[in-house]
Amino acid sequence: GYCKQTKPGFIKFMRQNNGIKIQGRTLSIDMIDCEKNEENSKLAKRFGVQGYPTFILSKDGKHTVYKGSDRTPEGLLKWVRTQV
Repeated sequence: GYCKQTKPGFIKFMRQNNGIKIQGRTLSIDMIDCEKNEENSKLAKRFGVQGYPTFILSKDGKHTVYKGSDRTPEGLLKWVRTQV
């Protein structure tokens, strides 16, 4: 499925961009398996995750879900830059 297809690119995105600064903000990237345990399931419910993979950007207490189709590392970084 989409998770298996997207995972290698997301891992690359994390490795390349975790900790970089954009507009004076430090980017912190995590990958969470929402089906791994009850704590992660609660987190998915809290953020309204309905399908996998779901990309959520949190900034100043607000959360934005990625709606784009480009799930490459470059596409994700472009989206992050538009949100920060």
